[in-house]
Amino acid sequence: MTIKRIARFLPFAACIFLAACGTTHNASVTPPSEDEAFRLAMEDYIHFRDGPRSSRYDTIRIDLDGDGHNDGIALMATPYLSWCNDEGCHMIIMHAENGGFTLAGDIAPVRGPLIVSDSRTNGWRDIVMHVQGHMDADAQDIALRYDGKAYTPLGSVPVAEAKGVKIFP
Repeated sequence: MTIKRIARFLPFAACIFLAACGTTHNASVTPPSEDEAFRLAMEDYIHFRDGPRSSRYDTIRIDLDGDGHNDGIALMATPYLSWCNDEGCHMIIMHAENGGFTLAGDIAPVRGPLIVSDSRTNGWRDIVMHVQGHMDADAQDIALRYDGKAYTPLGSVPVAEAKGVKIFP
């Protein structure tokens, strides 16, 4: 074979050789959807709290802080004695950020219905819940407010009328 023939054949041979070797791609991991990320964050939190793997809860995804990402609220349901008592159950609030979720509150006892209020504290929507009266106190609606780090029952204030989105009816 002459050098000219080899030179013409070389690109064709290279293509066959490379095709036979197969191709390798850098595998890209698809990030979980926000719903899947919320479910995984709840699994982690239940494990952190030593809760049973059989734990069940109702959820709602709603933007609480106005960042365009739907945060997650879970109202625990079962097993009853792990998460609930006669007065209500734990409500877990998770903040959606950076493709995952961080804890923004664990409030107990809570019963539905709740209202994610149009009013805000520290840029986050208040969550209005009904509390039963204890001793001489009357039953009333109170607003759980975000204190800059989390929702806590401390600093809750009575609410005459709440406007917003009703959840966990």
